[in-house]
Parts: sequence; C-alpha cells; structure tokens
Amino acid sequence: TDGYFPESLTGVYAGMFPRTTGALVRLLMEVGEWDAAESAVHYGIQAMLDNAMERIAHVIGPRKANGRIPVLDGDDEVDGQAHVLLAWAMLARARGRCAYEDMSYSTVASLMDRTVSQPYLYEDRCRRIRPGLVRNINFEHHREGEFWDCYDFLTQCFVCAALENMIPIAARQDDPQREA
Repeated sequence: TDGYFPESLTGVYAGMFPRTTGALVRLLMEVGEWDAAESAVHYGIQAMLDNAMERIAHVIGPRKANGRIPVLDGDDEVDGQAHVLLAWAMLARARGRCAYEDMSYSTVASLMDRTVSQPYLYEDRCRRIRPGLVRNINFEHHREGEFWDCYDFLTQCFVCAALENMIPIAARQDDPQREA
C-alpha cells in the first residue's frame, strides 16, 4: 500500500530493486491502479530524498517505524534510475497534470538532468570521444555480484524512453529549458 515492492517474498533477494518499478508501474497503469502506481514510483524517489542522495539507490528496504526508507545497497546503477524516471513520466503522461506531478516534477526533472550529465554521459579523460551515450558505471551483469563499467544497450533504451516521455511533461510544466 505504501509502494514497497519486495523483489522476493522468500528473502532470496533483499528489499526492493527500484529498476523493477518500470514494469510494475506499467502493469498497475494497465489495470487502472493509478494510486498504487504513484505509490510505487514515489517509493524509490522518497528513499533517495530520505537518504540525501542525488540518485536512486540500487536496493531499498521497507519503511522503518520512523517513516524513513532505508537504503540496503547504495551502488550507483543508472539503468535502475532510468526505470524510475520512465515510470514517473509514463504515469504523468497517462494521468494528465495532477497534484503529485506538480509536487514531484522539480525533483524528477533534476534527477533526469543528472542522468544525462557526468559521470554518466561521458568522462573528462575521454575528451576526444564523446559518444553521446549514457555510461553505466555499475551495470549488474549477473547474480554473482559482477558489475561492469560500460555503454550497454539496455541503459540507452531506458534513458532515451525516459527522456522521450519527460519532454511533454516539461512543456506542460512550462519548463522550456528541459523541453528542448
């Protein structure tokens, strides 16, 4: 009910992986569960805010008694962040302008800005080659805990889809800088 969606009910995976939010929100939208979709997407954003982070964490836990959402794994996983951004933007586009959009837009737009900026967009040491791709500095390759620093296809797809869905929201929010 509060948006927490554990990855495993058996404990095989600890906590909630925000990267799952994209698929979950899409499913909830499809069945008309708008409030549940909003709660799911906001859970990852609230965890970021509660922990004074500038990005979405890799794994977050259930809300504590004090109301705060703990980070279980703070690794930087930009593809998971892109899932949250895409889910927020798809929900905003489907619902139309509402109080939640107005309340959360500046936070989400800033997160989108960071997603397409350093260290993800390119590195200073690579001045001659700026591929225009989002670099995933912590791409989770498999369940054995191996992470790659790479330009992977999935990250490009999710970041581009998030951007594509965010642009009309920027226009609706009268944010010409981000609309371009």
